Amino acid sequence: MDSTSIPAPVQSATSREIDRSHAPDVTAFMNRALGSVYINEIQENPLQPDVNFRGYTASPLLGTPQGISVYLDGVRLNQPFGDVVSWDLIPRAAISNIELMPGSNLLFGLNSLGGALSIKSGSTADSHQDQLSATGNNLCRSGQ
Repeated sequence: MDSTSIPAPVQSATSREIDRSHAPDVTAFMNRALGSVYINEIQENPLQPDVNFRGYTASPLLGTPQGISVYLDGVRLNQPFGDVVSWDLIPRAAISNIELMPGSNLLFGLNSLGGALSIKSGSTADSHQDQLSATGNNLCRSGQ
């Protein structure tokens, strides 16, 4: 789905923007670059912060009221028991695109009152290989 077809202020970022931020993980990037997002290291663990977006939380701590659904390639990452999110299991290097959609939507399932975070994976090696192939093709064409 194209983010321009959603009647809400969808925030998105590409892997290139995430790399430029030099953030150690996806939660740190969201804290730095996306509006209305802040993180809280409630147990003093930088690998498992609470992510708060407009007053709703996606947390690894069982018992925290969850309000944000997190998806990786369309598969829900909120664990079935308690809807907790293990942020340290999302490898930053594998992210090709993230989109943060505010508001409640039945499409996102339970406990998504605050919105949904959609993470799309993709190999950066594939994109670099495509760039190298395109450069190689241009060099071959210019040498002809």
